[in-house]
Amino acid sequence: MKNLEENHPEVARCYSDLGKMCRSKKQYRCALNYQHIALTIRSQCLPSNHPNIAQSHTDIAAIHFDLGEYSLAIDHNQAALQIESKTLPSNHLSLATSYDYLAVTYDHVGDRETAKEYFLKAQFINENNALFAQQNPYRTISYQCPICKHHLTESSIGQMLHYLHLLLDIQNCKKIYSFSINCKQITFFYVEKESKSNLYNYYKSQDLDMFNNYSETSLPVDMIITKEEWKNKYLNEVIWKIFTIFLTMSDNFYEYATLNINPRDDLFDCRYMIRKKLGIGLTSMVYLLEKKEDNYLIEDSPHYVMKILKENNYSEYFLNEIKITEKLKQFDNSNKFYLFFQDILSPLSSGKYLVYEKELQCIDSLALIQSKQFIDITHYLYDCHIIHCDVRPKNLMLDRDTNHIKLIDFGFAIAYDEDDDRSTVDIMDPVMYANDKFLDFHLELLTGKGFPYYHYEQTFDLTCTLNIIMSNSNADMKRNIQSINILPDVQKRQLESLKFWQNLKQTNKHYSKLLNLMKQLDESNQSSSFAVLKDEIEKLFNN
Repeated sequence: MKNLEENHPEVARCYSDLGKMCRSKKQYRCALNYQHIALTIRSQCLPSNHPNIAQSHTDIAAIHFDLGEYSLAIDHNQAALQIESKTLPSNHLSLATSYDYLAVTYDHVGDRETAKEYFLKAQFINENNALFAQQNPYRTISYQCPICKHHLTESSIGQMLHYLHLLLDIQNCKKIYSFSINCKQITFFYVEKESKSNLYNYYKSQDLDMFNNYSETSLPVDMIITKEEWKNKYLNEVIWKIFTIFLTMSDNFYEYATLNINPRDDLFDCRYMIRKKLGIGLTSMVYLLEKKEDNYLIEDSPHYVMKILKENNYSEYFLNEIKITEKLKQFDNSNKFYLFFQDILSPLSSGKYLVYEKELQCIDSLALIQSKQFIDITHYLYDCHIIHCDVRPKNLMLDRDTNHIKLIDFGFAIAYDEDDDRSTVDIMDPVMYANDKFLDFHLELLTGKGFPYYHYEQTFDLTCTLNIIMSNSNADMKRNIQSINILPDVQKRQLESLKFWQNLKQTNKHYSKLLNLMKQLDESNQSSSFAVLKDEIEKLFNN
């Protein structure tokens, strides 16, 4: 500290820490003094919209609240909110915290309408963001905070139903429930989206009394009766039973699913928060983690991507992905691995969680350069003696730092020895971009014939790669594939896929030539054939 200038941010942090320590000892005036010094230093050395300045205002507001100086608390909370509104996304959890502080403070000064307004704003953000702490990405029940003795006005009810409507869309659910409660009454809300339309139905119960004939004047008399007598005299048991049933309905009733997280699991020691959901697959859900503002560890990355297992019985696929990734890295002699694939951060990963360094971007189509990159990735797998088994567009992502595509999700992949005839593995999912043999085989399975095992060819991934490239080389072809992909019946989807590729083989000379080149590769096992394939793909795009 001696080597730091007086207006250095670290000096401000030390003063802020001293203020927090004093506040914990209820030495509020001393705490206020330290926090004001921290704010002054930060205002001198940091940009005016820096989050640390907002944090200083929040810390000062909390002390004023402790002292009962609510007007000053509101001023500083508003100052913090003004900075956060300019610098943070509209659904950031820090905004929710500021809204909560303002709601409670306004309630203390008697401005209950403003308090309700801020609380509803905080509630909407928390419903959409508090996934990690709540372990609940599809939270469909919303709790109204009892911040006042009076019930909701018509405008507040309308605002609440509006937020429920928005939550319903965000969570992609059919229905959502909520309740509003104060010290006397409870009201239930229900919003339902009609099937096959964009219409919504809104429902509200009556304001239900939670107590019978109870008022504040009854308090002196109640001091001399037992709890059981008080319960029998005042408690409206019918309403409380309804409330209890409402809170304890099954997960299916509320249409939510919990994350497969054990509270004892060490997940970055609470140094990160979930920012958004990136995707969902057969075995897992993927989230972007963001470093918390109070995490000052330099070695911690600003972001991580975490894949969370849906159910424990899928853990073999996570462990397999770790094993396959290590094998891919061992083969790498020219850093191609880091260009082609996402590395798994092994110390942070397990059979329940896989952690990756960065967020990748979805891609809607493949240009010529990306198609050649795709061939290079498949070539790498071929030389590694690894078959991905699930090559499809959704498993292709773009790394914006390198402007190179990556192939992800190796949970179903298999590795084989050079002299091995490839493993025979369980069929997990239909692949519409697979070869004729696989599609024909899967059709037999769907009709109850054969066994659910397939003998993967060494060029299985290459067929999928070529088919995906073909579907992206022509707009009409892409539309045909998309029309097949949205067919609700799996058997019909597989049959139409098989017909489509068989017809394309007969009518498209470029595709026919690509398949012949691949056949030569399968027969000769000459890795140099991949270069010839890339040349032919260039002719396809330039045609």
